[in-house]
Amino acid sequence: MKNIKLLFTLLIIQLISFGQKGSLVVTANETCQINIDGDAMGILQKDDLRKFELELGQHIMVLKSAKDVQKKIFELTDSKQEIITVEFKPSKKSTNDLEVKKQSEEIVVTNMDINLPGFLTQNGANIRKYYAFDKGDEIKVSFQILNNKGTGGVSIHPYPSGGVIFSEGKSSQFESKDIIIPSKGIYYFDFHSNHGLDRKCNIKITRKPGPESSVNFSTNARKKVSLNPIEVLTTNLRVYSIENLNHVNRTIVPINLPKNTVKWTYWIGVGQESVEQLDNFAKTLSSSVKAVTNNPIIAIGAGLIPSLPIFKSSANINYLFTDKENAALFKNYGNKIPYKAYDIKQGDNISSSYSTVNGMYPDLVLCLLNMNSFYGRDVNVKVVAFTEETTYIMGEDENK
Repeated sequence: MKNIKLLFTLLIIQLISFGQKGSLVVTANETCQINIDGDAMGILQKDDLRKFELELGQHIMVLKSAKDVQKKIFELTDSKQEIITVEFKPSKKSTNDLEVKKQSEEIVVTNMDINLPGFLTQNGANIRKYYAFDKGDEIKVSFQILNNKGTGGVSIHPYPSGGVIFSEGKSSQFESKDIIIPSKGIYYFDFHSNHGLDRKCNIKITRKPGPESSVNFSTNARKKVSLNPIEVLTTNLRVYSIENLNHVNRTIVPINLPKNTVKWTYWIGVGQESVEQLDNFAKTLSSSVKAVTNNPIIAIGAGLIPSLPIFKSSANINYLFTDKENAALFKNYGNKIPYKAYDIKQGDNISSSYSTVNGMYPDLVLCLLNMNSFYGRDVNVKVVAFTEETTYIMGEDENK
């Protein structure tokens, strides 16, 4: 009888506890969806509170934010209200996200103060700067004259073709709108002053990478200087003897060097033997030299070989270099009227001679003199000028 009463009491307790509910309060640091025991419970806003009435016992809750998932197992009893705080981990931005953010930011290409020559001081010469940009880049130019008076301007040109993609001609201060770079390459910026005297100005150039460009794109435009050989003169001429009845024994040869010549090499050979000796020497040049040039005059001028052969024979030919005015005195009057020669190597009684001369001589004449009384001489003259060529290459191509 007592056992029956005990079983009845336990049954009453279970019936009383069945259907009882406890309270759950949830908060989270991110907006998320809540699922409890497989049932969707709606949205929990960031830092908000949601309260749920659940049956007593054990439960599982899943919370999903935009980039994280949290699972919580908990148990409700009739003794207390359960409070659960969910901390979602900060989401790590992808490389692409960071790249997009960086691409939207302006990158300073240069921010400098420069001196702009006035037209009374240096004929209004432009200050030119070179930079590299990628296709689609958006650039801005800020310009400000720092003196109290004066205006200036800037123009932007593709290199080396020229043309104009932007121009602001007369202003004391301005900031351009976005300038879209049409193609990947180097661009030069010409800055100028409209004032008679020099003006100091501040220049700022910024860049936003284009859609297919990178924030790491190098805007450096590197200056590359190279020497280019140009065969200026190759000629055969006759220098007559002293006793020749029809010709004087003095011959002049004008030499026209290119404007941007930085050095030049000459070779003078008397008679066919000296020419043949030079031709035979050319055949002996090493393969590394021949990969650059087969011309021994170019090779000696470029420093590829140490010397040229000298034909050893008395030919009674003298030479010197001078300008046109003194060359006329030399040819017409000989030693009767004094003339001046350049401070360049001269030769007396040569069969062959050569030298490399530094510098540009815009007015240059070779003077040849035959000291033989009866025999004229055939003279071969070769001149190679080395011009300086300046080019700009992109920073990405610095190994070229």
